[in-house]
Amino acid sequence: MFVLSSVFLGFSAYYAGLAVKRWALVGVVLGPVAYPLFTTHKHLAYRKVEGLGAHRASF
Repeated sequence: MFVLSSVFLGFSAYYAGLAVKRWALVGVVLGPVAYPLFTTHKHLAYRKVEGLGAHRASF
């Protein structure tokens, strides 16, 4: 389970433009618990790049 989490977070980090090795390591250590942390970090990184006024609309 932890290895699969590591692979999933590694690929997700690659596609999101985040540090792949860091998130793969977090996936090995924390397992599936790391996914909410990843999504929060991805959202914060997006907000940092786009600014506070940028919003995504999902329908």
